Parts: sequence; C-alpha cells; structure tokens
Amino acid sequence: MKIVLLNPIAINPRLYPGIKTDLESMGHSFFYFETKCKDREEIKSRIKDADILITDNTRLDAELLSYAPNLKYIDVAFTGFDHIDIDYCKKHDIKVSNASGYSTESVAELELTLILNALRKINILDELTRNHQDKGELIGEELLGKNVGIIGTGKIGRRLIELLKPFNCNIYALNRKSAQDLAENGVLLGTIEEIFRYCKVIVLNAPLNSETKDLINRALFDESTLKPIIINTARGPIINKKDLLYELETENISYACLDVFDTEPPLQEDELFKYKNTILTPHIGYFTKEAMLKRASIVFTNLYSFLDGKLINSVY
Repeated sequence: MKIVLLNPIAINPRLYPGIKTDLESMGHSFFYFETKCKDREEIKSRIKDADILITDNTRLDAELLSYAPNLKYIDVAFTGFDHIDIDYCKKHDIKVSNASGYSTESVAELELTLILNALRKINILDELTRNHQDKGELIGEELLGKNVGIIGTGKIGRRLIELLKPFNCNIYALNRKSAQDLAENGVLLGTIEEIFRYCKVIVLNAPLNSETKDLINRALFDESTLKPIIINTARGPIINKKDLLYELETENISYACLDVFDTEPPLQEDELFKYKNTILTPHIGYFTKEAMLKRASIVFTNLYSFLDGKLINSVY
C-alpha cells in the first residue's frame, strides 16, 4: 500500500527514514513531507494515489478526498476529527482513526494555567509592569472554593476535575449519561443554563458538531450575573463569536481565554485583539514535548494495527 504522511506531525524527522525502511520491508511504500502544504493544489498532489493517509488538522473536505480514489484509511494525528468529511468517508468505506488521549494532560494543564492567569490578571499586570506602572486598583481573585463549570466531561474534562481538587472547587458538569459516575465523587450535574447561572469559571471541552456549533451564545451569557471567565480549548465555533464580542464590549464577562478560533491561527487582524480581558494563544493546548511523543506512538500504532487487519481508535 502507498502510505502518505501529508504534513509533519512534530516528531524528530530523523525517525522517518527508519519508519520508511520498516514499512518497505513489509511490502509498503511510505512518503513523508517535512513542510506543510501551502495550498489545496499541493494537498491534491500529495494525496493522489494514496491508500493510507496520515494527517494533522488540515481540512480534508469531499472535494479534496475525491482526488484520492484509492484511499482506504485515514490516520488522524489529533483527537478532534471535525476537519475530516466523515460522511464522505462513510460513503466511500474509508476507515478513520484518531489519536484520542495523547493531549489529555497538556490541554488540562493549559486550562488550569488560563484559569489562574485570568483570576490574577497576569497578562494585564505584565503589560503594566513593562510600562513602568504599578498594579493600581487592579485586584485578583483566588481559585480556592470557586464554582467551576465544565462543559464536556471526556478525558480532558475529567483530568481538569482532578487538577482542581486541591483548590476545593465546586465542580458543575452537564447532566449527561456519560457524567453520572462523576456525581458519586461530588460533581454537581445540571443544565448548561445552571452552569452559567452558578459558575464563575466555565471551561469548554465539548467536540464540535451540529449540536455544539454556537452552543455558547448571548442567551446563555444572559443567564449569568457573575461575569464569568470563559475558557475555550476545544473548538472556536462552539462560541458564537458575535455574541462573545458583545459580552466583552459590555464587560458582562470577566475574561475570555481562547486557544481556538473560528479559523486556525495564525490570525489576521481580529476584533478580539483590542480587549485586554482576553488571553489568546495560537492553538497550543496539545503542543508539548510529552504530548507529541504520545501522539506519534498512537498514530503509528494505529497504522501498524490497520496494516495487520485490526482497526483501533475508530471514530465511527
């Protein structure tokens, strides 16, 4: 089979020749690229004739996938797979696996970092210090005992709950079947409206799909009287951006800490830039040395398992 690594996946490039030799000894060919595709035409050129595609978070819609008529398997080097046209894959019997779990620790730690930074207003105080000013009346808050709402209680949400335990936070989560076991450990289950009503900190960990697009909107913000801190490391479109900008402008929220956006960074000029009560990072939640090693291990385990006739980490 022709196996194509579409874009680099942040592992030591010196490992690729060894992988290539190993796969060739099994009767397969392996093509890898050390630079990202610059446009759609380059994507088409790289995936043409591929039987197996290893890919990152590059969007692969139906039109692009149609240029790979031999494609049998997509090995996604990310947890999220909303950038892959799954309907097309189902229709054409293309199997898809992801690398679920590789960034659980890194994303949860970033979320905790953003919460603490927002409560203590670190970014604003850093700017004041660099401009030879003192703190003035700018006062921080402690995390200890705060009500924290977590929307999405998969692996990352659950790891964040563990990280918050030393702070004795009151944890709220959506009342879903998948979260029932958390109630036994003191997590309060309720509606999304109740989370906005009672929580000072709200963390988004939900996947992006037709149900969650624009899930966080002005109607929900209106439920809150606490001027909450919003943390989004999941997917940008889960928050209605127009409504978020309104809340920032009217100071109805304390902070928006965003690692994800409607479009993948680098961002061009954006209205978000003018608000000091924002912390913006260029989609780094998954990007640690440790997570990249875990990701490579999962991705190539997925690959070798598929070649051995076993599909693991399937997304549908």
